[in-house]
Amino acid sequence: MEKIEIQKKLEKRKAYLICMIIFLGLFIPTFLSMTSRYGVSVPLQASFFFMILFVMAILYIKVQRIEAKISHLPK
Repeated sequence: MEKIEIQKKLEKRKAYLICMIIFLGLFIPTFLSMTSRYGVSVPLQASFFFMILFVMAILYIKVQRIEAKISHLPK
């Protein structure tokens, strides 16, 4: 039973992280249009864009680690 509980917990965390990646991807255009409307400089907008991409990459790496843990669970 413990293996099933661990697997469910990991799958739930994986789904949460994937939803966060999708949310951040959908948030980028809104955020960039908001920053341009308020007169934020283009280099600062670019830094915000790359910061969001960096966070998405970190979340993707975490998803990959979770998938590796799931595949290494005893069967």
